[in-house]
Amino acid sequence: MSENNMKELLARLVQTVDLRPKRDYWMVRTSNGIYYNPFIQHGIVALKLPYITNEYVARLRNHNDDNVALQSIQEHLRTLANNPQNAAAAELGSPNVASTRASQIFNFCFKMKAGDMVLIPSDGATNISIGIITDDFPIINQPINDSFPIARSVRWVNQIPKIRLEPGLYRALGAHQALANISKYAEYLERNYGSCFMINDVCHYVLTINSEQVSANQFFGLGSTLITTLQKLSEQYDLGVNTQDIHLSMNLNSPGKIDFIATPIIAFLIMALLTSCSDGGINFNDVAQIPQDLFHSLVDLVLQPVRQEGEIHELSDSLLNYLNGTDAQAVEQYNQNTLNALQQIEE
Repeated sequence: MSENNMKELLARLVQTVDLRPKRDYWMVRTSNGIYYNPFIQHGIVALKLPYITNEYVARLRNHNDDNVALQSIQEHLRTLANNPQNAAAAELGSPNVASTRASQIFNFCFKMKAGDMVLIPSDGATNISIGIITDDFPIINQPINDSFPIARSVRWVNQIPKIRLEPGLYRALGAHQALANISKYAEYLERNYGSCFMINDVCHYVLTINSEQVSANQFFGLGSTLITTLQKLSEQYDLGVNTQDIHLSMNLNSPGKIDFIATPIIAFLIMALLTSCSDGGINFNDVAQIPQDLFHSLVDLVLQPVRQEGEIHELSDSLLNYLNGTDAQAVEQYNQNTLNALQQIEE
């Protein structure tokens, strides 16, 4: 194996793959959990505002300018507030309430876009679900809109029980509005969605640890052996990886996550190493942003020293034992298994 081949592949992956999520992050309340199951079952999130009709939402499509759209919504709510015969007048009579409702409707209809991430809590946040918005404008669908006048289509990707929520996601639940932008918690949402991403020019590689009981030897041995193996690979093939640059963020709930915070080169190398030495137990086939041909070529190169007799082979054998002992998986694998299990329960 030529060291230049590995260097070249790593460089091409870094140049080719944009790991920066191009999305906003939202929380939609479920009226103390009342709408949690309907949102999941229909594949939607919605604002339950009885004074907004399906016909009015359809008319909003005609507005291509944000300022015009927001002004239109504000005027519509003022009209409702000034009509004492309207059931919404009492609530919308306060300027603050009317302004808040207008902003919520505007953000839901015009600022929330396909690819954005959304979080919804059940009653008491016993569970939270994370999904991806799949449309660019609210659904105009009569059966759904009978119950939810303003609804957006969602592909649900993860459900997390309360006992396994990390502190950052607890803080994200602190907003009490019906719709809130929670983009400042992007890091916590992303690591419950995918294995590899960048926030503020810092790369995160996330590995799930799924065993209910993990011994100290397994947990610390996994991290130590992984870093030592990376260092040996770097030395053998002159990759220039400095493992001192790797930082960790750990959610020690069991199951939990280890977040390796480093450069994109280190993240791709970790992913290739885990794929190579896990005997097929860990794969990244569902990481949509990574070209699979380039990644599999990198895995093939890493496989050669992993399989050859020597120090890297011995380290990879130990790493496999630690991975098996902690039931480690890629985030995408874990999420899909979670959703499959939930679907079987519902059926």
